[in-house]
Parts: sequence; C-alpha cells; structure tokens
Amino acid sequence: MGTGVAPSDLIAKPRVVPIDGSPQFEAAPIEIGSLYPEPSLVRPILGHALRGLAAAKEAIQESLEALKRGELIASDESMQRLRALLPELFYCRDLGDGFGAVVNALKFSFENAHGTPFSEGQIRLIGQVVERIRQEPFLRFEQAAELVEGLEDAELKVDPPALAALGELLDVEGLR
Repeated sequence: MGTGVAPSDLIAKPRVVPIDGSPQFEAAPIEIGSLYPEPSLVRPILGHALRGLAAAKEAIQESLEALKRGELIASDESMQRLRALLPELFYCRDLGDGFGAVVNALKFSFENAHGTPFSEGQIRLIGQVVERIRQEPFLRFEQAAELVEGLEDAELKVDPPALAALGELLDVEGLR
C-alpha cells in the first residue's frame, strides 16, 4: 500500500530567505551606550573615558555652533575646554594603544598650534576622530594610526614639539 509520499516529504522544511542586500537586515552601528549602559561596572576607566569623550564631543559641537553664529572667541573657548579634557583622557590610555595614540595626537595638535584657532574643517575632523574613539574606545593601533594620519592631512601637527626640534637639528647637521 504505497502512498507515493516519502517520509522525508512529510517533514516541513524551513524556508531559507537570503538576507544579503535586504534593507531590513542591514547592519546598523550599535551605540556605545547600548553596549555599556553602566561602563564603570565593566571597567572603571572605561566609564571615565566615555564621560570625558562625551564632554569633548559637546565642546566640539558648541565650537561649531559658535562658528555658525560668527562668534570666534566662543568657538575657541569651547575648543580650549576640549584641550583641558585631553590630559585626563590620556590617563585612560590603558584602554589600548590606539586610544592613547589618538588622544596624544590631539593633545600635541593643540600644543603645536600655539594658540592659533583651528579652522572649521579641522574642528569637524577633530569631532569625527573624537566620535570614533567614543564609539570604539578599544580601537586597534593600526586604525588609530589612520585617524592620526587624517589629522596630519588636515595640517594639524600631531608630533611632540621636541621631535620637530630634533628634525631641525638633524637637518642643520646634515644627518637627515
């Protein structure tokens, strides 16, 4: 008495739907606050860094808003607030070499500017860099090097002043 139906045909097979290219399955960045709702429970230094980076982001936004209003002094004051945050953020370099390299480059950018205000483009780039390390505080050094290179491309001097002096000395002595 054959029914002509194989036992394997009686088992419902799941329908496979490809998700490649489907907009409902596009990967969206996960906000850092979602990953670490209370970062100090994960690692106290992470909580400290994220609070500092949030303050840095706010200072940059205020600087850009002041520029739009034509308030150059207010814009520079906001950037000086950011500058004051950088030494504290540098203490958080235990998060990784990438984090430390980016914060260090930002710190030297301010020092090497010798009080000259940054351009709007430079401020926007600094904002992008700060946001990147806020979203990815455990950034690999190679990725951080690319961010630092971008700062250099925007004519920010990211190296310690002593390194520039050494380069000048080597040029004078003909050793370079």
